[in-house]
Amino acid sequence: AAICEAVVAEALNFPIPLVEVQPGIYALELFHGPTLAFKDVGARTMARLMASVDTGEQPLTVLAATSGDTGSAVAHAFHGVPHTRVVILYPDGRVSPTQEAQLTMFNSEDGNVRAYAVDGSFDDCHRLTKDAFANAEVRREVRLTSANSVNIGRLLPQMVYYFHAVAQAARMRPGAEIRVCTPSGNFGNLTAGLIAKRAGLPIAQFVAATNLNDVVPSYLATGLFSPRASVQTIANAMDVGHPSNFERMRWLYNDDLAAMRKD
Repeated sequence: AAICEAVVAEALNFPIPLVEVQPGIYALELFHGPTLAFKDVGARTMARLMASVDTGEQPLTVLAATSGDTGSAVAHAFHGVPHTRVVILYPDGRVSPTQEAQLTMFNSEDGNVRAYAVDGSFDDCHRLTKDAFANAEVRREVRLTSANSVNIGRLLPQMVYYFHAVAQAARMRPGAEIRVCTPSGNFGNLTAGLIAKRAGLPIAQFVAATNLNDVVPSYLATGLFSPRASVQTIANAMDVGHPSNFERMRWLYNDDLAAMRKD
């Protein structure tokens, strides 16, 4: 317990304030970490927990795909972490210049983090990583793990800021019903919130905010889940046409569409 507490304290060494935008509407500021992305919370905690418990002689290879902000947060979180090497795949020309700079800043011959541009979309990058995890020969040769939200070790720390937000909201507006609007691409952030609600956090309802890549809202409207090729938008981190966390959402609700709609 003491080790876990020390790891979390070191990982979450930046503020996560709830700020009133207008009466009754608040923003949880998740951009105070080193890469200005909410994924600093999950990636930093995950990296430090891995380093504290991994005793394997062979380096642990972290393979991750990114639509923009996952990769930079993972690169920064794992840079210099002993016994780990990180491979990040990102869609060429589909991340912002700032994100690409953050992704590639650690590339060097003697570093433990490498980022590679892929000629395709985030979904193509994600498919490449899934193919690697499914390849028995690769897994025999390399100790593989993921830093994407397919790894529950990324989602569990992200539950923390939902509890943190609700605790702050309860002090600001005692007794108020709380609804949370979560920008959603691969739906890991929202899934972490749904797990937090399942764990007892009093959130009345979620708003799953998407851009044109709206396969989950379409499912809620029609009852049909129809993944499709992603559409490129200015909100590149949300450009996901086949969100992998939707499978977790369906499992949480036992495929009960009405129950998912209610939340």
